[in-house]
Amino acid sequence: MTTSVIKPIVAGYDGSPGSDRALRWALDEGRVRGLPVHVVEVLEWPVNVPPTQAGWLAADELDTAKTQLDRAVAVAGGGAESVSIVEGSVVGTLCGQSPHAAMLVVGERGHGAFAGILIGSVSMAVATHAACTVVVVRGDERGNDKALAIVVGVDDSPQSRDAARFAFGEARARGCDVVAARAWRPDGDPSGELETAERYALRRTVAPVAQAFPDVRWSMRLIADRPSKAMIDVSADAQLVVVGHRGRGGFAGLRLGSVAHQLVHHAHCPVAIVR
Repeated sequence: MTTSVIKPIVAGYDGSPGSDRALRWALDEGRVRGLPVHVVEVLEWPVNVPPTQAGWLAADELDTAKTQLDRAVAVAGGGAESVSIVEGSVVGTLCGQSPHAAMLVVGERGHGAFAGILIGSVSMAVATHAACTVVVVRGDERGNDKALAIVVGVDDSPQSRDAARFAFGEARARGCDVVAARAWRPDGDPSGELETAERYALRRTVAPVAQAFPDVRWSMRLIADRPSKAMIDVSADAQLVVVGHRGRGGFAGLRLGSVAHQLVHHAHCPVAIVR
């Protein structure tokens, strides 16, 4: 008889305000989903230290960093299963942990240990290369507001169904609704036939997923706009926006660098990029 391994949430921390928000989100997610949270602060090698040379920080410096990290976790509400300081590459370390994680949670930008690193660097690299779902915590700090829905971007791709399953699972845990959104171009369709076809395609993708979550209320939303702008706009009224790491159909070309890329830069709430 085999026992399933519970994968943890891994939260990357660097001492910046953005990573404080990400840490609070990750700890809340752990409580909501019943998952352990591992908090990791990665101290990047100085440019003059070879990457193979471990232990470039003195023991008292590591102790100070660990004390500061423990304090940050306590201020964020506590509840982490483990808190660790790691010397090495930030992106390499976080992505290296991703095969064993339920998700990675990072802030939108950082400083300190992530000195000078903005979106397009750590957050974008982790979102691009991690082997698990990545949540980039950005926008307003809304927390688990049940009045706000989780919005999932839907097209015809398998990745879109994965995103829908993640969104419904989050909604069940958080007690909120799901809005399944699909962008489309009317292209002068006075008969409404194209809109009917798009609505059918949206329902066809989401309905099988929704059947597995009968306790979650959901609705559909067709948006006549470019996919990236559509998702950014709907994120203004969401507690979380969810997309697959790539897609096609209603969100043609959905991959990092297009819709997901734009959301990581411009969404009004945290963004989950599902794998």
